[in-house]
Amino acid sequence: MTIYTSPIRPVHVFRQSLYTTVFSRKHDPSLIAYIDAPTGRTLSRSDLHDLTLQLAHGIRTQHGLRRGDTALIFSPNSLPWPVLHYGLIAAGARVSPANSAYTPTELAGQYLDCSARLVFAHRDLLPVVLDMFAHIGVTRADARSRIVVMCLPGDDHPAVGFASMGDLFGHGALPTEEHFDGELSDETLYLCYSSGTVGKPKGVEVRQLRHGCPIVFTDHTWQTTHYNVHSVLCTVEPMLPVWTPGTGAVAAVLPLFHIFGACLGRTHRTYRGADHARTGLTQVMHYSLLVGLPIVIMPRYDPVQFCRDVEKYRISCAFVVPPILLALLHHPGT
Repeated sequence: MTIYTSPIRPVHVFRQSLYTTVFSRKHDPSLIAYIDAPTGRTLSRSDLHDLTLQLAHGIRTQHGLRRGDTALIFSPNSLPWPVLHYGLIAAGARVSPANSAYTPTELAGQYLDCSARLVFAHRDLLPVVLDMFAHIGVTRADARSRIVVMCLPGDDHPAVGFASMGDLFGHGALPTEEHFDGELSDETLYLCYSSGTVGKPKGVEVRQLRHGCPIVFTDHTWQTTHYNVHSVLCTVEPMLPVWTPGTGAVAAVLPLFHIFGACLGRTHRTYRGADHARTGLTQVMHYSLLVGLPIVIMPRYDPVQFCRDVEKYRISCAFVVPPILLALLHHPGT
């Protein structure tokens, strides 16, 4: 047997919460963390940190979500997405992101399987969520108590009669995030679901045992514990260019509801005509924030709008997949 070693030096992986990891770098707090492409609205790193700890406090005090509980996110790419995502992690919750193209029946499968306590949903997707609850026999009144509509402070109330994410801010904040140090870093962070290549979509979980051998529960090996995701970030960073924090920007055009596997070159499969389904969380959400690159959130991929956003926001990096490259190559606007 021949053992091949990497030319890159070994990296040390800290056993800690992913939240602790991405906010551990001493970047300028005023650096832009996220930009909403359609509106130009921005969130600084300081804004993001403050809002996530406020949100973590709000979901605990107003909705009773505790460490180890699961929340489901059902939304296309939007500015509230990362705030909600890191707020849930700060509270110690598990995050189950759902495909925003799901039908009520498909959403019901994930909701029941992951045992979600709450569903955080984009306003435009409320009909799907309500139909999902009706499908599983939940009354309309009970369904409303389990739904929180996604928005940020200052946004118009997203939907009358529903709890609003915006109502969770401004009522205090956690002094610090929930910690997952040492062996606690093996706690599940994400409950992601496969595309159902064989049968229905399945929950995906990989746990790292003490002797270093992972247990794989399905045919996919997406890293979903705090330690696993941290390992991915530590492995990927030495292979990418050295970025100057605050310069350029990263395009978040790929769906944030899917994790981007173990590395940039992971093989992807087609799901419901969307070859770009394997995306988002690891490289766009986490890596870009870790190294201090502003992230431009695009609701969907449109070649003309993509090119406009690249020019407008001076995007210098985009994690994309072959179908997007081909579309750009052959589009006359390029």
